[in-house]
Amino acid sequence: MESNNNSVLNTLLTSGFLPGFISTLTFHQIALTVFWSLGLVGFAPYSLDATQPFGIPAVLSLAFWGGIWGIFYRLAANQFPSIKAYWLILMATLLPTIAFIAVVAPIKGIPFSIFTVQLITVAVCINLAWALGTAFLSQRLTKSNPVKFAHS
Repeated sequence: MESNNNSVLNTLLTSGFLPGFISTLTFHQIALTVFWSLGLVGFAPYSLDATQPFGIPAVLSLAFWGGIWGIFYRLAANQFPSIKAYWLILMATLLPTIAFIAVVAPIKGIPFSIFTVQLITVAVCINLAWALGTAFLSQRLTKSNPVKFAHS
């Protein structure tokens, strides 16, 4: 049984965490680069600014959380295999956006007043890029390493 649990964990890491992590460093940050170049966001992509409390570069911290969201994406895809891909992608786009606005921003002391319609729209677009990348990479990695859960 423990072997099966390790197999599930390894598969979730490769078909969930890894796609989310990589998608953050590519799709998400490239989308951020586009919006930053257009002057629509005030924070630069690929930020190496240290985060608190561990001093990890911001882009790596963001990629870690992208990996965590990737695991949630993979779990949802496994739990609801008949759901249309666009619903999973919509969920993967909106949930991190809402979580940032409702949970992360207040913890970091970011005032709610900065969340204009424009900024929220840009955030949704950047997270959509991440979600599409995560879905694409997850699907490719899952084909070679399908998730199999034991049934009691």
